[in-house]
Amino acid sequence: MSHAQQPPTEDVSTRQRDPLAACGAGEVLRCRDPDTGWVWYYTREHGVVRKYHAYHGFDPQIVSRTEMAETVGREGVVSRPVGEGQLDVLRGQA
Repeated sequence: MSHAQQPPTEDVSTRQRDPLAACGAGEVLRCRDPDTGWVWYYTREHGVVRKYHAYHGFDPQIVSRTEMAETVGREGVVSRPVGEGQLDVLRGQA
């Protein structure tokens, strides 16, 4: 008996554990809360998660993976990968 080949599926559990897994080269994770208008950006460099937020002048703040996951998982927050250039503009580096 032959089993039909199943198309590859995205490992949703991996993405939920590591929201930055959705980011490709040259991308950061942008999180926006439409209720408050606040926007956060997350990156990972050498295993260290950094958060960029207007409250800190978009200077990097080292945060835990748990803190990042809580922000990404907050009700109403919309998260998506965007180009690093978007963050660079906010930081005055572009």
